[in-house]
Amino acid sequence: MSDSNQDNVIVPDDQPELANVDTNDTTLVQNDDQPELIDVDANDTNLVQNDEDEFVAPSFVYFNIVVKVGDLDVEIKVNSEDSANEINTALLENKETCHITSYHLEFNDQILTEYDDLSDIEGFGDGAVVVLVEDDYNTRSAKKHVDHLQKLMKLITDMNTMFYNIANEETYVNGFKSVDFSFLLSHVYPQVTKLPKCVQKMYFSEWNPPPSNRVLIGDLLYIEVTTLEGENLGITCSSKGFYVNNTTVDIFDPKPRDDADQAHTLVGLLSSVSPSFAQNWTSNADIIFNKNVFQLQEDYPGINSWIKKEATHSFSEERANWDIVYASDIDLNVNNETYDWNEYIQKSFDNVIEDIPTKIQNDIIIARDYNQFLDTAIVGAMLVANDEIPAVDDSLPKQQQQYVYNNILFYFSADNKKSANSLSGILSINKSNIQGLHTVPTAIIDYRGFRVVAEAIVQGLYNEPEQLYGKSENGFKNEEEVHELLEMAGTSLSVQSHKIEFEGDEHQLNFSSDAKIFKGADGRKYITDLYQTLPRDINYPDDTSAVFRVELLRNYILSEAKEDETEEQHFTIPNIKFNPDEYTTTNVVYDESDFEESEEDNAQQEETEGDAQQEEIEGDAQQEEIEGDDQQEPAGADAQEETTEDGAQEEPVEALVEANNEEPSEPLSKDQKLLHNLAKLVKTEIGQLCLHFKFIGVSIIDGDNLVELLHSRGINLRYMGYIADIFLSQNNEVIEHLPLLCIAEMIARSFKKLYFQMLAQKENHQVGEFTAAFLSAYFNHNSSSKSGSLSGVSDTYLGKKNNDTIDKVLNHRSLWTELRRIIAQKFKFVLPDRIPLSFFDYPMLRLLCKRSGIQIYAKNYRLRRNPAFTSRDILQLNPIVKKSKPFSQEAVELLATGRSYLSRKEDEEAIKFGEEIVRESLNIGIQVYGIMHEHVAECYNSIATVQFFKKDYENAITNQEFSLIIYERIFGVDHYQVAQAYRELAVMDYTHNGSTQRNRNLIKRSLYLQFLLAGPSAPEFDDYLLTTANIHSEVVEGIYYLEKLLESQIQQYGEDNVRLSTIYHMLATTCTTNNTHIEALRYEQKNYEILKNNLGKDHENTLQSQSLLSDLMKAAMAEIKELKKSGNEEKIAVSEVKPKKKRRRRKKN
Repeated sequence: MSDSNQDNVIVPDDQPELANVDTNDTTLVQNDDQPELIDVDANDTNLVQNDEDEFVAPSFVYFNIVVKVGDLDVEIKVNSEDSANEINTALLENKETCHITSYHLEFNDQILTEYDDLSDIEGFGDGAVVVLVEDDYNTRSAKKHVDHLQKLMKLITDMNTMFYNIANEETYVNGFKSVDFSFLLSHVYPQVTKLPKCVQKMYFSEWNPPPSNRVLIGDLLYIEVTTLEGENLGITCSSKGFYVNNTTVDIFDPKPRDDADQAHTLVGLLSSVSPSFAQNWTSNADIIFNKNVFQLQEDYPGINSWIKKEATHSFSEERANWDIVYASDIDLNVNNETYDWNEYIQKSFDNVIEDIPTKIQNDIIIARDYNQFLDTAIVGAMLVANDEIPAVDDSLPKQQQQYVYNNILFYFSADNKKSANSLSGILSINKSNIQGLHTVPTAIIDYRGFRVVAEAIVQGLYNEPEQLYGKSENGFKNEEEVHELLEMAGTSLSVQSHKIEFEGDEHQLNFSSDAKIFKGADGRKYITDLYQTLPRDINYPDDTSAVFRVELLRNYILSEAKEDETEEQHFTIPNIKFNPDEYTTTNVVYDESDFEESEEDNAQQEETEGDAQQEEIEGDAQQEEIEGDDQQEPAGADAQEETTEDGAQEEPVEALVEANNEEPSEPLSKDQKLLHNLAKLVKTEIGQLCLHFKFIGVSIIDGDNLVELLHSRGINLRYMGYIADIFLSQNNEVIEHLPLLCIAEMIARSFKKLYFQMLAQKENHQVGEFTAAFLSAYFNHNSSSKSGSLSGVSDTYLGKKNNDTIDKVLNHRSLWTELRRIIAQKFKFVLPDRIPLSFFDYPMLRLLCKRSGIQIYAKNYRLRRNPAFTSRDILQLNPIVKKSKPFSQEAVELLATGRSYLSRKEDEEAIKFGEEIVRESLNIGIQVYGIMHEHVAECYNSIATVQFFKKDYENAITNQEFSLIIYERIFGVDHYQVAQAYRELAVMDYTHNGSTQRNRNLIKRSLYLQFLLAGPSAPEFDDYLLTTANIHSEVVEGIYYLEKLLESQIQQYGEDNVRLSTIYHMLATTCTTNNTHIEALRYEQKNYEILKNNLGKDHENTLQSQSLLSDLMKAAMAEIKELKKSGNEEKIAVSEVKPKKKRRRRKKN
């Protein structure tokens, strides 16, 4: 959705504009003079461009096939590029077959495996008949079948996709109290539609496991079901299927009941013995499948929401034996056998990739195995943090102890920054795909105050392994057998060949000297200690772990690209490499005031900033931000002084952009010059960012959006204090929101650091009470001043002490005093004395909980009450995960290439070609990741956007729904991309169908989420209000949204600003539509006055308003006569429009 720049007058159109700009697209934030780089695989035969520059779309063939399931024929549409797994997915999405789990597919008596490409199957084409053949069950598949049915019944009963409950609810409550926009947190989760149950109870019987003699005749397990008719059934699951037995609570008789039917599936059996089950299952499935089959997809496993709707804890046999019912591959493999995670993951990297289809199939296997490893690692880390796993050697101090769980090694991070840098290096090596060089599967989990590192156990790597490279007790190892591997790794990571001295000896290296390579018992070569693969950030001279981001290196290389003289618009990318072992402390870039050395010790430098919930180090943006004790003093004061005589604020930004061109006062080596060039570039990027916000108006909604933007430009989060000072010095309403977001992020990350430090010292029974007290202490300010709260400053405020069992000194004053100290230390930023009251509202509560992994109940809190939270409000602590998640390079490159063609809106052939490429990326993404993945959502969104501009509205709406549902399921119900997706869908639906209850609900949900994400002070909130008002223009509610928009605009620009005329005119039009002509007349009168004062009485717009006033006057007089006739004269005296006074600008302390 396009977000209007606040410098422009808000002009309504007949239909709102749909954005053609992706806020996640890094081209939004690249330097204007950088050449565009499009990644296209030259070996991909699907991408064809002939000499005449005519685009040829990939040759996909779509055709219909039939799957025979008993007497049922299921028609499925498939793609020639699909695998047989797409048929399985289609069966899962069909209401007639969604419950079938144990089967295989055959075509012409040939068994189809999951990864068979349909194009490779002889004779497979349009009209092909595939037969579903039922397989016998074993214990594992039987448990999996029951688990699948349990999930289906829950999904079908709860209708848990929020989108449907919002879009189709006739009485949807917006989440704002009345029309005064008082926010209701309890409405994060709208009312969920409950469909009828299919059974009363279904759980595993206490007669399990079957006795040995019954196992010999096929019994696998026993189930107990209470039907809606009240009948208690004992069910035997045998290798051939399910049947009702004679077992009761007191008598074990697993033989078939006399009248028992046998069925291969539980649905088939229960439908035959319970008419109510058959009726409700069919009717509920009809409702669900007629909406969207994505409803039946499992939730994204990594989602940990900060808020959850309150639920009554009820008695349930099903939940009590859930450990039996739940039958994931991870649990079974781990509990019943030793699962060698490293071997399963490494053997995929060993595969020789000959073509793209093989690469895609390999990516699928890697993603599956790594996700299973990650899920197990998270469980193990939580057990380690809760002291539920014995240490390998409990005689050691806790920080030095190691733990083993399910063949994964766990230990506490001794250096938080190095461990995260190492994880980034692991992903970089994996992405390089260097045959013969391996990394140890690793994940980092922050939980309950601890940072836990999880590594797959590699045999032979722990007890005096054979070292091939790196520093050792016997000097520096650099065996010849790894020279070629390290040369390839160095080339891939842009590492310069260089020399080092170690213990008096000189060594020529192609990689970082801090890395090490060991040979495992399996003969593979494993590279470890990858924390220094990127060059040092010399803007922070005392922080040895501070490195530049890989995006900054890429931007620098692109900035040095030179145009090829022989070919127009063709650029030669230079082969620039960096020395990770080079460092200079010579300050030649900035004045001495630009640096201030920290006196804090290294232990404090190793503390990490709070990480975003479920952070992923993925794609090209690999280097995860780790915040230490930053050494740089903010340079905002100097920039603020450089203003022009007329008060213009452009010069400070331009001065910042050009301030880094000083020549060094001392001779520097080539490697040192590159470091200084990078140090210059990062501040130049910050200056360009300020210019983008000031003149282009890049839209940033919340902290997650901010982090993505900074990382895309190669800016580490440790620069946020510097950024806040620079932006605040501009004194510009348009860009004021970004420094506030930076300040909020700095507070939230410092909050997490302090919270984790104290939480790690608490006993398990203190966690809930301490967490509630800690949150309460943050919000419990006593200031009633509109200018803000003197949190951590006022000596007169003592605060109320908390329970003695927690911390006697934990109160608002002490907590904020410590937060101020941490922020000054970590970010070199001094918080203003008065903290704006917006930092004590729901958006900040959301940010604190997300960054710290706290989950609370979704209810309305009185945040200024002491205490604002109790232990009952704290539901659980969520793990915050860093992981080197596998991804499909082919899918990523195809999506980027497709989007580049879709941006050529005047070229129909390019758009057609781009859409086909995006669809191919979508197909690959679904195969590798599954449906519930961000990449899949992005593809659907891109397809929907281009279809909307082609006016193919129905398909655009369908694909946008797909995108929205996926975003909602993988990111949670309140992510900024969810808010944008709701808005885009509402506009598409409004454009196609006009104002309806459905699109009004959608846009109200978007507005509610925007309020929760950033509050009403965010620049984007006015844009959301305008869109909401447009869609509500035909109902009275539209007047309320326009009045709120008017109030906001007056506060920003004053009462007589010309940009207000449009809003007054819209109010007049909306009032006229709703037959309130007296109010319409008053609003149009105000519009006329503003136009006359600003544009003159002879201006075309002024004359049009004057003409409209004449018509409105007649309508108003007619309304007055009707009111007098009906005796409602009191409605005539409508109050005049009295806009609020202009808001004072916050003074910078």
